Amino acid sequence: MIPDTKRIWAFLCLLACCVLLVRSQASGEVNPFTVYTQTYGRDVELDPYSFNLQTFLAYPHLFGGTTRRCQMQLNEYNYYLLQSSQDSGRGTPLSAKTINAVDQLSDFVHLSSNNENEFSGYERCRDQMRQRYYIVHREDRPNILHFGMCVPDLCTPDDIHHIITGLRRLLATYRTQNVNLGSISPGVLALLEPNFKLRVYDSDVMNEDAKDIEFGHICMWSFFGIFTLLVIAATAYHINIEVSGDAQLNYNLGVQGPRNFKERLVLGFSLGKAFEKLTDTTSRLGANTLEPLRGYKFFCALWIAAGLYCYGPQGPFKDAQKLNDELSKDFITILGRATIFMVDCLLWISGVYTAYAFIYDQVIVRDYQTQTPRDKIVIYIIEVLNKTGKLFFLVLASILIFGWVGPTIGNGPVFSEMYYYHTRRMNDYWYTYLTFTNNFIKVENQGMVWGSFIATELQLFICALPLIRMLIRRRTAGLAILAFLMVCSLVCSCIAKDVHVSVIRDAYPVMEYQQRFYQKAFPYCAGILTGLFTWKVHHEENEGTKFQEYVEKIEQNSTLRYIMHFSGTAMIIAVICTLQPIDHDRSHDITTSSIFLLTASQIFMPLGMALNFIPMVLNRSGALKSIMGSRLFKPHSTLLFIMIPISGTLAFWAIYTQQEPYYYDFKTYVYTMLSYFLLLSILALLVWCLVISPIYNTFDCSLDYLKNYYNLGGDFRDNDEPDENDKLLTISEDELNDDDSHKDDDDKGNPGPSASQSFSHSVDE
Repeated sequence: MIPDTKRIWAFLCLLACCVLLVRSQASGEVNPFTVYTQTYGRDVELDPYSFNLQTFLAYPHLFGGTTRRCQMQLNEYNYYLLQSSQDSGRGTPLSAKTINAVDQLSDFVHLSSNNENEFSGYERCRDQMRQRYYIVHREDRPNILHFGMCVPDLCTPDDIHHIITGLRRLLATYRTQNVNLGSISPGVLALLEPNFKLRVYDSDVMNEDAKDIEFGHICMWSFFGIFTLLVIAATAYHINIEVSGDAQLNYNLGVQGPRNFKERLVLGFSLGKAFEKLTDTTSRLGANTLEPLRGYKFFCALWIAAGLYCYGPQGPFKDAQKLNDELSKDFITILGRATIFMVDCLLWISGVYTAYAFIYDQVIVRDYQTQTPRDKIVIYIIEVLNKTGKLFFLVLASILIFGWVGPTIGNGPVFSEMYYYHTRRMNDYWYTYLTFTNNFIKVENQGMVWGSFIATELQLFICALPLIRMLIRRRTAGLAILAFLMVCSLVCSCIAKDVHVSVIRDAYPVMEYQQRFYQKAFPYCAGILTGLFTWKVHHEENEGTKFQEYVEKIEQNSTLRYIMHFSGTAMIIAVICTLQPIDHDRSHDITTSSIFLLTASQIFMPLGMALNFIPMVLNRSGALKSIMGSRLFKPHSTLLFIMIPISGTLAFWAIYTQQEPYYYDFKTYVYTMLSYFLLLSILALLVWCLVISPIYNTFDCSLDYLKNYYNLGGDFRDNDEPDENDKLLTISEDELNDDDSHKDDDDKGNPGPSASQSFSHSVDE
């Protein structure tokens, strides 16, 4: 495919606009009360109250600014800090007695200082600080009080550092001195509990974090900048081939594709190749039996992205009861909570692709019966490297975007929290994502907990290839082992309560439960069985067998097919709407009933998918198959799947740049979601064209070279010497205009699809 220059210029303009948008948001105007969230203390249970003091410090030089409302969820409670007296309708200001108590505490801190000039800026901040103390009641926990304090920008970082020093000195001397704190409120006294630990991130720590963010920005712009230059150069070379009129090379590109390793490697970075691969709907597996999976993958990826928006970190779903329309509330609830079931669907789809494509690769493309042990080992290593390498760069791009772009765009108040809860953790544990071991660390140490399914899927893929090879040669033994593994997976899911019930309340227990690969093996193995069934129906001789009789009954009985469709769809809807395993509120632990419901969902979700999919396999011309296999789903499902790991970042951006995210009506909620999906699609297209497509093509080219080297089916050579096929294709420009010459040369020189193309389903599909 020769790239369309208009499409390329439009893409470059889109890229420039996105860069300008990000930079303009990152350098936005700082609001008068820019805040940064800091945590002091822990929950101290005081009967009948529990108190927690939150201090909000001003660090405007680290972020691009925030809105006038700062919302944060800490430990297990929600609260709102209102920064203006105009917002007094949604919070209760502290009483005069409490303000007086806080003033006494501040005076004590001031007097305990040895340096009279230490608090030179304290007086000019004090009056403004006094107006911004609030107690906020959470609606569903009326006995819980939260103290909030906002330090305005009038206070310099040095002033704030001195205040922190005074608080430390107060807590250190309280136990040894008889301090008369007067009418200090119980909330302040709770801070002085003997086991209290003060966690302070002062100016030194913040400056160190700022250096980390700056270094991350350098890495991010360098990474994407280098890839952008390579893509532009390769695209220019691709266009130059058309303009220069090189008949021989042009003919090779148009009919066979580049045969030379260097040509294929360079042209793999071209935008024309990226668009071609994105919109190519031809099957690489010899048949169109798996086309309906495009629709399944599209809707699953779409649901996950929407669920992260609805139920992402502190998403609007948390206060969905504030919506007036009860139907809207139920819709948001289901959409958010059902996200965990869509992961099972994606694993089932991956199992179908893996089984069908690997069997096709071994039986149709290669003669597996003549393979030596060395050939089997080399094939296994090549396919694992292919899958791992492609996912590695997908995760790397996600980390760069999530870790260092997210905290710098927009003006929403969530970015301070996003930095504290996610970016800092990503900076500490980034290597677990690149080594695909993040699904074995605790959730509270993960920055992108919603992306852990990528590591789970890769681990299952690595374990599945030997099992699928056994299903090819020794089917009975392979099926027995597969059934045993499925049972073991369910058992591991049932006994997970003893392991994960102690998850801290600040984490998502359901995500902790969901991410272990041995707990998610059941839907993946169910997908392998479905892929094996599809292969057996279309490619094996089944004449005179009971299997063939059952297949013919389903093919000839349209009523039975409709019943299977209805049963599968009803089963999926029942799982989504009724099996709500965990009220994801962070104050709840995993219970026995939750474990049972989660295990049941892992059984019924892939079973419903299989019942819905099998009639499409047997009925080649059904209307539902035509809809689910539509060409429109191919590019959109690919882009959405790419952006799932950073959908949470965009959910932050789409929701919390609003002034009042917790008081949406349903119409505003839908409009904001549409803008979120628009941004998601644009960013997905950019990442696909600049990073993912070049990397995929590079791996396909390199692994084909290895297959050619080991005589395993590579379709190009590694040198520039002509072979017989090239001699047949050596024609003049006049002959290129002759239709008969084209036809004869096509018949002689076209080698057909390669093994690498047949197995590129693992990520491309």
